[in-house]
Amino acid sequence: DKIFPDFSMARVEFARKSCAILWLGGNQNRLRTDYIDNLLACLDEVERSDAKALVTTGKGKFFSNGIDLEWLKEQSSSEVAKFTSRFHRLLTRVLSFPIRTVAAINGHAAAGGAVLSLAHDYRVMQDGRGWLFLNEVDLGIMFTDGLTDLIKSKVPTPSIFRDFVVLGKRYGGSAAAGAG
Repeated sequence: DKIFPDFSMARVEFARKSCAILWLGGNQNRLRTDYIDNLLACLDEVERSDAKALVTTGKGKFFSNGIDLEWLKEQSSSEVAKFTSRFHRLLTRVLSFPIRTVAAINGHAAAGGAVLSLAHDYRVMQDGRGWLFLNEVDLGIMFTDGLTDLIKSKVPTPSIFRDFVVLGKRYGGSAAAGAG
């Protein structure tokens, strides 16, 4: 089925040659080093194409449920550093991508998945299809300076930043649009 392909890793599909669709995958699309490397390879493929826009989306209940914390806990400190570096590289790549980028948030975009959506030029999300939120505060996880800067650059006011980052407020489609 072309609309909802069955796969566990990300892949690119081209619609009418001018739009690249980056399918995040099938399940919760949790971020790990190998998955980020897969996303970076997909971005390479899009950049080599004639696409004029990139739409990133998932399928089912999740856009991305963020970093795979259970996997991350099992990694050595050097692997955690490698993962963090790759994650920052992915965000930088999306932020500076040479064509317009749109995160079509099909479901929950939690934590690192929410940050990935923020790295895009535009975000669209239908009400009732999930939440956009940063639950790091609930987990006691601190943002790196780079992630904080990215979020600040995309969140329009200090009060919304506080609600989103410090209080972990969850936003549906309309609420996110209203918040900017």
